[in-house]
Amino acid sequence: MSLAGLLIAASLLAGLALEGLLNDKTGWRRLAERFRKRGPFRGRRERLESGRVGKGNFSMGLTVGGSPEHLLVAAAPWYRSGRPSLLIPWSEITVRKRVGIRVDVEFVVAGMEDEIIRLNPPVVFRMWQDSGEAFDLPDIEGAL
Repeated sequence: MSLAGLLIAASLLAGLALEGLLNDKTGWRRLAERFRKRGPFRGRRERLESGRVGKGNFSMGLTVGGSPEHLLVAAAPWYRSGRPSLLIPWSEITVRKRVGIRVDVEFVVAGMEDEIIRLNPPVVFRMWQDSGEAFDLPDIEGAL
């Protein structure tokens, strides 16, 4: 194999190793162990949304949705490697408002408080409507 071929192969392997480390850092892998999407999601999807999952920031990289039963969180194709879609029952989630530089809504999964899913209030409001008000919406009126 030529030197160029070896460099390309080494770069690909390094990229895969880095991707695996990032999946561990974001917490996506832990969420997927419990909530990997196994069945269909029956609800409207919001594509190209920005948000956070654990410590990972996904700028225009999430598809999210709310149905009467579940929260859907899926990574866009450019973030998808090693990140299966998640389908989390509302019964496992506490929803709260976060005020910092801006207002966000956090979805805290029972027993997984380090893997908080953070989304923008207008998206969460539409998900709340689509879900038939399946979760308690915090007071985000001023952030809509």
